[in-house]
Amino acid sequence: MTSDDYEIESDIPIPPARWGGGRPKTPVYPFSRMEVGDSFLVPVEKTLLVMHAARGRRKRTHEEYATRQVDGGLRIWRIK
Repeated sequence: MTSDDYEIESDIPIPPARWGGGRPKTPVYPFSRMEVGDSFLVPVEKTLLVMHAARGRRKRTHEEYATRQVDGGLRIWRIK
């Protein structure tokens, strides 16, 4: 195939981004709503998932988070 084999089209709307089995991409954790000093608690079974999410958010936004094991799960604080 060459580039001439593809038809170029205009005015085709972009559908919403999808991930994880075709669900619409919506935030799972409230990082975008947090101010410095805010925190939220996640259950122990979600610890690894939320830590990965916090690391990705930190890389994209340069915000910083602290995590601590507490009674009931893992608490995440926005510190910068």
